Amino acid sequence: MKLVPRQEFMTSLLTELLEPGESLKFPFYGAILKIGQQNHVCYAYFGLTHSTMLITVVNNWNLSKGEWTTRVPLDIKSIVVKKSRFPSQLVIQIEFHEGNDVWIKTYKKMVFGDIGNQELHIEKFIEHLSSQASKLR
Repeated sequence: MKLVPRQEFMTSLLTELLEPGESLKFPFYGAILKIGQQNHVCYAYFGLTHSTMLITVVNNWNLSKGEWTTRVPLDIKSIVVKKSRFPSQLVIQIEFHEGNDVWIKTYKKMVFGDIGNQELHIEKFIEHLSSQASKLR
């Protein structure tokens, strides 16, 4: 059983979602708290291309296995970042122009697992999404 997130699992699963000519940017590990009006709690790997957010939901008992994947166009209306109750956690709220939103909880510093550059990748992920949202206003 693979119960800790690892860089190689994340990179491999997200790379499978790339189309020819795309490259993976800013991968990180987190949890989906909400999609649209539905509350969900599932663990996932997140990443970006120039114009798409990549999401791979992973099996809670084997973080090397993807359960569900999607590519979401970066048609972002707004992004809000809130600090969680715990200092190392953030909640990223992304609202899309079509009306749906996604809430992601993530950990700036991983106390378990092997995810390199987690904090830097989260900062760059938020920065990229914020620039996309401001372009579409």
